[in-house]
Amino acid sequence: STGCWSPEILEAADLDPAQLPDIRPSASVVGTVLPSVAAEAGVPAGTPVVIGGGDGACAAAGAGVVAPGSAYNYIGASSWIALATPAPIFDPDYTTFTFAHILPDLFMPDGTMQTAGAAYQWTRDQLCPQAITAAATLDLNPYDLLNAQAAQSPPGANGLLFLPYLLGERSPHWDPLARGAFVGLTIRHTRADLIRAVLEGVALNLRLILQAFQAQGAQPDAIRLIGGGARSDVWLSIKADLLDMEVLRVDCEEPACQGAAMLAAIASGQLPGLAAASQAFHRVKRRFQPDAVRHTCYLNEFGIDALSSDAGEAR
Repeated sequence: STGCWSPEILEAADLDPAQLPDIRPSASVVGTVLPSVAAEAGVPAGTPVVIGGGDGACAAAGAGVVAPGSAYNYIGASSWIALATPAPIFDPDYTTFTFAHILPDLFMPDGTMQTAGAAYQWTRDQLCPQAITAAATLDLNPYDLLNAQAAQSPPGANGLLFLPYLLGERSPHWDPLARGAFVGLTIRHTRADLIRAVLEGVALNLRLILQAFQAQGAQPDAIRLIGGGARSDVWLSIKADLLDMEVLRVDCEEPACQGAAMLAAIASGQLPGLAAASQAFHRVKRRFQPDAVRHTCYLNEFGIDALSSDAGEAR
């Protein structure tokens, strides 16, 4: 909160503050490329070196999450929901955690799940190997074929629930021994139901993360989607319906790299500021609105309460 090293943590770890580097703003020039490494790095000697930020914080800038109240969801092998807030969110249940944002005076509360796209990849490889062969023949992405099948199954996947804990879980459970499962599987379930259940299971866990933020007073009105999983229309539609929130697909293939590049441009005087740069560089490609009928179906199918600022009591 104060932008300095924590005296309590230093004391607990028996560390001398003199052992630690100075804390600098992300858009700070901290040196230049030395002649001895310029050729190996492939950039001219004297090029400014900017301190930068972590991947998630840079991705926030690339996704356009640079104002309090905005939020994004990355969906790659893992997945997380992150916000931009004027103060840290200290969840008393330890469901989420908080990073510094790369913008001064902003913070980035975050809740991360372990297997999202990785669960979908497992589904492709283990349950749908024929899609890989067919996609190669048709010159398509195998996930396009899986998405088309998932769209044939109704919300709730005909009563099938997938627990996406294939590598244990981080938020909200923090349990390395958590395991995945299909719950409610019957002989009438189809491959389409299995695929849809995987997409819904990931979205349900992200719902728990969002619920934790809302219990602490955070109320984003939309979520920007980035990462490879953001290419799936059916997955984004599921998320919009389950979260009961507008989902925005952002026109940015590599948001973390873009955020880092914007930091470098700002620090070297090529761009005026991160907020303006983010607005100039990111665009919303498509908006997914929640459907009230499907949302109600999910509430009834899974026996879950509506998301609200009272979500903590519901948990």
